Amino acid sequence: MSNDESNDDWVSDSIDDRGGDATDPGDGPADTDESDSQAGDHRNQSAANSGGQTGSGEKGPNEKFCVECAAAINEKAEICPECGVRQPDAQSGSDDERLIAALLAIFLGGIGAHKFYLGQTKLGALYLCFFWTAIPALIGVVEGVIYLSKSDEEFRQQYFED
Repeated sequence: MSNDESNDDWVSDSIDDRGGDATDPGDGPADTDESDSQAGDHRNQSAANSGGQTGSGEKGPNEKFCVECAAAINEKAEICPECGVRQPDAQSGSDDERLIAALLAIFLGGIGAHKFYLGQTKLGALYLCFFWTAIPALIGVVEGVIYLSKSDEEFRQQYFED
């Protein structure tokens, strides 16, 4: 029995990183180290070519996930380069949403218009039931001032994210 035949345990444990089959029995252990480093270089090179996208499903500090294909893309990207789907922009309209809700609360808070706008239909219906007491109108003015005093991020977290 030769020395190569006695040390064949590494063959079954060596799997190609790219999802391929086990390495050929003719390759030696020294060859697998070289191929692993070449595969690592290939991954690093492809990540550099894709603009920092690693393909491993991890996002970097200035990246977000595509809403359709879940690829890591630049956080400022409007359209995913992988699937072509337009990405929702979290920053656009957030100030408008807060301002609209505040104005509805101040001027139409008595009938619960701001609650309906924010998607809180049960509270909006409650405001409608008691609009004749003027209590919802007073509460609406207070809520309008509260909406205006919040930052966009706080407003979005409290009223739009469940």
